Amino acid sequence: MIESNILVMTTTGSKDEAVKLANTLVERRLAACVNVVPHVQSVYRWNDKVEHAEEFLLLIKTYGTALERVRTLNRE
Repeated sequence: MIESNILVMTTTGSKDEAVKLANTLVERRLAACVNVVPHVQSVYRWNDKVEHAEEFLLLIKTYGTALERVRTLNRE
């Protein structure tokens, strides 16, 4: 059976948080590579108001079989 490769995207509120998550994912072999893209401007609705925030985008290159573990780690 061929394992599928997938790309997971998530954001963090700080560079330190992004780098920590990226390192943990790669160290635990849950991702082959994680790209951290700085200074992403996000516009979203929260509590019925339009909000703006600067975030860091993580592009997580992982495997279909690791997706649930990546999600779990991302929630911690």
